[in-house]
Amino acid sequence: MYNHHINTTLKERSRYLSCINLIHIGIYLWCLSPLTLWSQTVSERNLPAFHYSYLITQSELRQHIQILASDSLEGRGFGTMGSYKAGDYIAAKLKSSNIIPIGDRETYFQPVVLNRWNRGKNIFEVTSHKESANDVLTPGIDFTYSLTEIPSVLKLSGDHYMFAGYGIEDKNYNDYTYIQARGEVLLMLDGEPTIGSMNLISQSSSRSDWSNNLNKKIALAAQKGAKAVFLIVDSTRFNKVNPTVFNKASVYAEQLSNKYPIPVIRINEQALSRMFSKKEFKRFIKLKQGVQKGKVSSNYIIGKFNLDLSLSSTIVRDRNVVGIIKGNDAHLKDEYIVLSAHFDHLGTQNGEIYNGADDNATGTSALIAVAKALNALSSNGYPLKRSVLFLFCTGEESGLLGSKYFVKHPLVPLKDIKTDINIDMIGRSDDLHGENENYVYVIGSDKINPLLDKTLKENNALSVAYNLDYTYNDINHPLKLYYRSDHYSFAEKGIPSVFLFGGFHEDYHMASDDVDFINFKKVEDLSRLIYFTTIGMANHDGKIKTEYNE
Repeated sequence: MYNHHINTTLKERSRYLSCINLIHIGIYLWCLSPLTLWSQTVSERNLPAFHYSYLITQSELRQHIQILASDSLEGRGFGTMGSYKAGDYIAAKLKSSNIIPIGDRETYFQPVVLNRWNRGKNIFEVTSHKESANDVLTPGIDFTYSLTEIPSVLKLSGDHYMFAGYGIEDKNYNDYTYIQARGEVLLMLDGEPTIGSMNLISQSSSRSDWSNNLNKKIALAAQKGAKAVFLIVDSTRFNKVNPTVFNKASVYAEQLSNKYPIPVIRINEQALSRMFSKKEFKRFIKLKQGVQKGKVSSNYIIGKFNLDLSLSSTIVRDRNVVGIIKGNDAHLKDEYIVLSAHFDHLGTQNGEIYNGADDNATGTSALIAVAKALNALSSNGYPLKRSVLFLFCTGEESGLLGSKYFVKHPLVPLKDIKTDINIDMIGRSDDLHGENENYVYVIGSDKINPLLDKTLKENNALSVAYNLDYTYNDINHPLKLYYRSDHYSFAEKGIPSVFLFGGFHEDYHMASDDVDFINFKKVEDLSRLIYFTTIGMANHDGKIKTEYNE
């Protein structure tokens, strides 16, 4: 670990480094460890890498972070002027470091043009009785739906619902015994039947997959020919689910995967009394009580409804920032090591600027600094075998949009990308490590090719000697961090990828994520770790195996 910051001019630093190189030689000869930075090379090849690593300084990192997290950039929201200003700043820094542009028209920019879908019509009219006037249900209070769970236009109407109990077909319980679901809108209860603490499906106190996996119910309903599912959710659970389902005001076309095969509308149980006549509502209560006890039945429930939902589309434009250092090896120069970091944040919300100093001005600044140091190394007689591509992603906070766009529209052949090293939030520490800030979470490095994990560990041991914490590395971890940053866009294509992360803190996704709280020494240390790991991967003599898939 580096215990001090060298605050000198580059000329002074060079004189200093000519001395420190002798120290490194001595250390190398004394240790001669199998964890040598590049096991296939000798010490004099290591020394230039150490030399140019000192171009990564706290003072420069601080400057980058202060500018990127300033109010003038208005939180760098996707598709905003603040994001464009951030992109211009990054491009200027790449240019000053002589990084080669590989974007559109020989610039540093890859245009990212996406359709954003917003809520349009939200009409849900119900009529409980022939003579009754129409009643209009309120979106977000009486019913809710996710933009990813309906088509862009959804029109449904009818004079009845088909009650389908819990919508379960299992060896111990079958709601479809008496149901003809084809062409019907199914009215369905959330969860599964229980008697006391006993679940009828699992025959135990544990919930079955029918409760834990809604897609299982919806897929079955679709298989039976249902047009849509109206899912009845009790008020307590509705109020918990609704903010995450309904409050998302927009999604991008790339996210409209229609999560479920047929539309799903969640109904607040309190609204049911307005959807049926008193007589039909009493009958519904009896049917509900029956299936709760495992008594399967089926019935039409009379009640007119007219559902008219639609989404409106707008074009949003932004840019990834991209540059490259070309490799020099005749056989390996057309292979690529990608370094990625997202530069966007949450923009302005309710009049407050979310500056995102840690998330992710730190990662962006680290990548700028690493690009400068690597190019200085490569330009001064110590070239990299493989090419190194720098990808500054936009739109990560909106759903990994920039990295997904790059993978869909790659600027180099995707099959030739051998590694992605992704940096996201490396300037703070979490409460789990107490006063020990010399750690970093490592996510995904061992998933596709263990070489990446091995190289990271070797270079960590010989540079900053941080604690590499794999707490979030499990793909089944409840927080699912493996899927939540830009490395995943590459991992999804079978490309070895790692996500380096400092951990959550009280200012995560808050307007208070400001420069004042950044640990610049930690950003410097981790930038150097990324620098050395990149060299290790770029100069690896053997084949770097991927699981690339189209």
